[in-house]
Amino acid sequence: MSFKITKLKIGKGRTVSDEKQGAWNKQYLEVEATVEDERDVEQAKNSIESLLNLWLNGQSVNAQAPEKPVKDLAKLPFDADKIQWQNRKGEKGEYQVSEDYDNPNHKALLKFLDDHAGGCVNSGGWFIWVYRNGATIGRKKR
Repeated sequence: MSFKITKLKIGKGRTVSDEKQGAWNKQYLEVEATVEDERDVEQAKNSIESLLNLWLNGQSVNAQAPEKPVKDLAKLPFDADKIQWQNRKGEKGEYQVSEDYDNPNHKALLKFLDDHAGGCVNSGGWFIWVYRNGATIGRKKR
C-alpha cells in the first residue's frame, strides 16, 4: 500500500480557569497546511505545533514558521536582557546578535540552548538560536 500526504491538519486546544468568575475558558485552534514533499511532513507538523503553542499562550508570531522544532518557554531560567545585544538587519528583518562571550548570562543561555532546547527556543516574545560557530547567539522579536 502506498500513499502520498498532500495536506496536514493539526488542531490544539487548552482550557483555562478564570478563578474570579468561577468559569472555564476553552480555546481551540486548527491549522491546515499543504505539504509539497511528503518527506517534510514531520517538519511541518513540528512547526505547526510550535505555532499553535505560541498562539494559545497569547504570543504573537511573524508569518514565518520556524525551520526546525522549537521549544517554547514562558520564561528562561536567567536574564537574557543582561546580555549585550547588537542590532542587525538581514533579509528577513531586524534581529540581534550577542558575542558577549565573557558574560555569565550569555554562557548560561548558550549552555541552556545546547543542553535543553536543541539550539533554539521561543521565550518572552523572542525566537532565540545558536549560530553554527557554537558561541554566538541570535534573537529575533516575534
